[in-house]
Amino acid sequence: MGRLEDLTKGARLAGVAPIGVVTVIDAEWVGSDAVNLTYEDNSGNVRREIIYRAKEQELSLEGDGRPWSFDADPELFTLVAEAKRISLAHLFDPYLATYTSDVDPLPHQIEAVYTEMLPRRPLRFLLADDPGADNPNLGRFLAARKVARTVYFGSAPSQQAANKGLDDRSIKLGCIQPGEERPAIFGDALRKLSDQASYLYRDGARYWYALQANVNRIARDRAEGHFNDADVDDEIRRRLDEALKAGRGQFAGVHPCPRSPADVPDTDEARLVVLDPTSPHDSKTEQSEALKMAQQTLLERAGGARQHRNMLVFLAADVTRLGELRQAVRNHLAWQSIRDDSESLNLDPPNARQAESKAADADETVASRIPETYIWVLNPSLPPDNPRGEIQWEKARVTASGPLAERVAHKLVHDESLIPVYGGTRLRWELDRVPLWRDNPGQAGDEKVAISVNQLWSDITQYLYLPRLVRRSVLEDAIRDGVQSTVWATDGIAYAEGHDGERYVGLRAGEMLAAIAPSGLLVHPDAANSQIEAEQAARARAMEGDAGGGVTAPVGPETEGNVDPEPTDPAGPTMPTRYYGRVTVKADRWTRTAADIAEAIVNQLAQAEDAKVSVTIEVEATADDGFDDDVRRTITENAATLKFNDSDFES
Repeated sequence: MGRLEDLTKGARLAGVAPIGVVTVIDAEWVGSDAVNLTYEDNSGNVRREIIYRAKEQELSLEGDGRPWSFDADPELFTLVAEAKRISLAHLFDPYLATYTSDVDPLPHQIEAVYTEMLPRRPLRFLLADDPGADNPNLGRFLAARKVARTVYFGSAPSQQAANKGLDDRSIKLGCIQPGEERPAIFGDALRKLSDQASYLYRDGARYWYALQANVNRIARDRAEGHFNDADVDDEIRRRLDEALKAGRGQFAGVHPCPRSPADVPDTDEARLVVLDPTSPHDSKTEQSEALKMAQQTLLERAGGARQHRNMLVFLAADVTRLGELRQAVRNHLAWQSIRDDSESLNLDPPNARQAESKAADADETVASRIPETYIWVLNPSLPPDNPRGEIQWEKARVTASGPLAERVAHKLVHDESLIPVYGGTRLRWELDRVPLWRDNPGQAGDEKVAISVNQLWSDITQYLYLPRLVRRSVLEDAIRDGVQSTVWATDGIAYAEGHDGERYVGLRAGEMLAAIAPSGLLVHPDAANSQIEAEQAARARAMEGDAGGGVTAPVGPETEGNVDPEPTDPAGPTMPTRYYGRVTVKADRWTRTAADIAEAIVNQLAQAEDAKVSVTIEVEATADDGFDDDVRRTITENAATLKFNDSDFES
């Protein structure tokens, strides 16, 4: 409540005028109970009024300030004012939207929208830009908008049209403009619209708009709320299991989505472990969920520590593409459920056909997304110079085609991280590089010249710095190749059945091996040569001792008739000087057999001192119907070129 004494020049009062606050210009007292007040109201009008003391209860003194003060955020006020101005702009310029956007519409498009579409009420329309919002190509070419317009104008029924709507080729033809060389972008936009638009129908390759909403909205609602993450991941596991059954490649076993290390057996064969979708790999982090699960599986097994660590390789999903795969699986489950519930949903024939088509498309999408998502191969390794160091993970992308496991095998074989074929020279180099040789079985010391086959295979399956062979037979083939090599002394190895404490038993080098015993020994060529030379020298000394015995006669009484006994040949038994061999081989395997004969027979004979080896090839063929002129001419010319001694056909 104010007092008359407060009515001074410049004061601001409420209650004087009916509305608002007034500003006092002058106040003159009239006696002690009244003031002749001169004031200015909110409109700027100057008025005069006598205020009595009885009106004090209606007066209130206001603080200093401006009549129209504004203390709100000026930027926010500007934004609201601009929004209001834009909302009213069409009243002054109907074509304002075309001037303020990045679109440069053609005249016939402006006419179609403003003279044909907008005057119609109610207006049903489609936001054609939304499907292209997450795709730069669609946005750059305005592909979704052009497709929507083309389908819209092509959806009008006519007497000449035998079927509803437009086919996909006509839609692309209606969208593309001179100078554009990418018609496929409009196909992508059409598929995007077909997946998302609520009023776009599809029947086979034909598309059209209708006033009744299609089942796309039902599918979106089911995809977003009908299936939880566990349902989606279970479907991914099922589809992974199907995809991996198409082929194992070079792997002895493939293990999809193990829940724990106990699900992966600890065997001495190469195996691929496909990690669960809950353990994807993120290339931007040092320790992804995939690496954590792979490390745990590599070190552990059911009941203890894993022994055959070098036999495991891992495949993981990309964390970014996994989100796309999960969304594709949600769509697949949604369309599959709509197709199965078509009767309960009371779908009309077009919607039922669309649900069937969409379910098939979604199934294909999931099948294609799985190999696009599982692209990271995690390969454990260790450097040879630090075998007890921290495990290193080589991470590589898989880009090849074919079944999933075969893609991984092809990548690893190409990088020599998985070896299906191994040579004897490479085996010798690996034995010397680490080295893997063990002590001589016959003596204790620092001389390391042998290793058992079992021990070598155990090392290869355990240690991550050694080559990863597919299976044990690969090592055995390499041993055969190294033993039978003609350069075994420098680049190969020797093989022995065992060691009796003094010498290697069954020592073989430079010859073929029929079988390899698990307890057999690989012998360093230096140790093998030493034993071979020592045994050859012992045999030579024994032969020299036999040659010095002279002629011997039987001991005892003389034989009847005084017949002289036959002398003993001082040179010992006569050694054979000629070898001849003949074998008949099948025509479909003769090249391989010839190579085996050359290695096992011809090369061995050639190693004998002063040996002269000749090989004669005899070819004989018969045909009940005879050989025609073309065959005879070809054979005659080829035989002459190959310098055959004799070559002729007989009747």
